[in-house]
Amino acid sequence: MEEKAIDHQGEREVRIAKAQKMKEMGVHPYAQSFDKKNLISDIIKDYEDKTHRDINDIILNPEIQTQTAGRMMLYRSHGKLAFAKLLDSTEEIQLMFHRDNCKIIVGEKVIETIEQ
Repeated sequence: MEEKAIDHQGEREVRIAKAQKMKEMGVHPYAQSFDKKNLISDIIKDYEDKTHRDINDIILNPEIQTQTAGRMMLYRSHGKLAFAKLLDSTEEIQLMFHRDNCKIIVGEKVIETIEQ
């Protein structure tokens, strides 16, 4: 069985470049605090009995409904859609992002698009 060589130096450089890009956008890549209002387990429990909106309505008319934080365990981008798994101390949840509706808000400044 052939082992693949892992390019740790290249991975390090990619991570440094991503952190630098976030800093240039005004986002602190290693934030020390965040006003987390909802545990992921509570979000799941709250939405178990609710009627879910149609995906096209969500894309055209997004609403801020929760505020949580956790560790991003997985991220995959597929064209204009991206998916992530977010884990906190209680549960894991899958997130979907539509590139046209994602914004980064830093203080009063709104960054309209997210690039990879």
